[in-house]
Amino acid sequence: YGKKMSKSKGNIVEPSEIINKYGVDAVRWYFYTVNPPGEPKNFDEADVQLVLRQFFLILYNSFKFYEMARSTGSHSSLSLRAHPSESKTGQASSHVLDRWILARLNETIRDATDNLEKYEIGAAARSIEVLIDDMSRWYIRRSRRRPEMQETLGAVLLEISKVIAPFAPFFGDVLYLSTTRTGGLDGLKSVHLEDWPKADVSLIDAELIQNMKKVRELAALALAERAVAGIKVRQPLAELKIKTAELKDEPEFMEILKGEVNVKEITVDENMDKEVCLEVEITPELREEGLVRELIRLVQSLRREAGLNPRDKINLYIHAPGMAEMFQRHSKVLGEEVGAPQVEFKQTDKFDAELSTKIGGTEIWIGLRRAKD
Repeated sequence: YGKKMSKSKGNIVEPSEIINKYGVDAVRWYFYTVNPPGEPKNFDEADVQLVLRQFFLILYNSFKFYEMARSTGSHSSLSLRAHPSESKTGQASSHVLDRWILARLNETIRDATDNLEKYEIGAAARSIEVLIDDMSRWYIRRSRRRPEMQETLGAVLLEISKVIAPFAPFFGDVLYLSTTRTGGLDGLKSVHLEDWPKADVSLIDAELIQNMKKVRELAALALAERAVAGIKVRQPLAELKIKTAELKDEPEFMEILKGEVNVKEITVDENMDKEVCLEVEITPELREEGLVRELIRLVQSLRREAGLNPRDKINLYIHAPGMAEMFQRHSKVLGEEVGAPQVEFKQTDKFDAELSTKIGGTEIWIGLRRAKD
C-alpha cells in the first residue's frame, strides 16, 4: 500500500487539524465518497477542500437563497404541509421546474435508499451530490424570478436535511432546524429524531426528467456557440434553431430553453447538420435591450454594495448624456426590475452608493439611495 505513515518521517496527517480547518462533516463526506469502504485511501487535503466548496457551500448558499426568498415573501411554516409536493394551500405545484425538482428529489431518495440497503455508501452519497448540484445550478437559477418557488425549495431542503443526516450529522441538523424555524416538525428537536424519508414514486416522472436533461444539453451547446461568437448571455438574440423534435410540442420546456439561452424564438429544423444553430446577428433593437439589461445588472450590484435588502425601494439617479434618451424609453421596466419607483436622469450628491463606469463604450454614472418608507 505504499510507504508507511510515520510521525518521525513527517508524512502523517493530523485529523484534528483537518477537522478544524474544514469541519468534521466535510471530512466524513470525503471518506464516504473518495472510494469504496475497506479499500486503501490516498488522502489528499485538496479533495476535502473540494467537498467543502462543491457540496457543503453550494448547499449552504441554496439555503441562504431560500432564507432571502422567504424573508421577502410568505412566512408560512413548512411544518403545516403534509407532503413536500404541496404548497401552503395544499395544492400540488404545477410549474414544470417545481415538478422536475420534486421528481429528482424522490428519485434521489429512492436511489440513496436502495444503495444504503446494499451497503453502497459511496453511491448513495454521490447521488445526493448530483441532486444538490441540480437544485443549485438549474432549479434555483431558472426559478429565482418566481416568488412562489420558495415553497417547493423549502420542502426540498427539508428532505435533503434528512437524507444527508447519516453522512453529515451536524450540517444536516442545522439545515433541518434552520429550514423549519419551528423547533422541528411535530415538535421534534433534531433531524435525527425524524424517520428516514420515503420516496413517492408517483412523483418520479421519467419523461419529465429526460426532457429537462435534453433542455440542459441543448442549452449547453447554444451557450457554447455564444462563447465562440463572443456574445454575453445578457445580450438577447433573435433565434435559436434546434435539430431535435422531442421538445417541439412541449412549450414549458421550450420557454425554459429560451430563458437560459436568452433568445426570442426557438424553431425546429430536423434537416440541420448540427444540434443547434444560434442566430448571432444583433439588430439595433436587440442591442438596445441588451444595454438596458446591462444597466439593470449594474444597479442590482450597486444595491448589494449599499447593503440593501431585495424588498428595499430606492431612488435611482442616472447620468448618461449619450444614452439618456434610450434609457428613458425603458425607465418603467428599469424601475420595476430594480425596485425604483423614482428614476431621475441627472447626477446628484445625495446617494448611498455610486458607480462610474461604461456601458457599450459610453460613460455613465449611477447613484442610488434608499427610498423613505
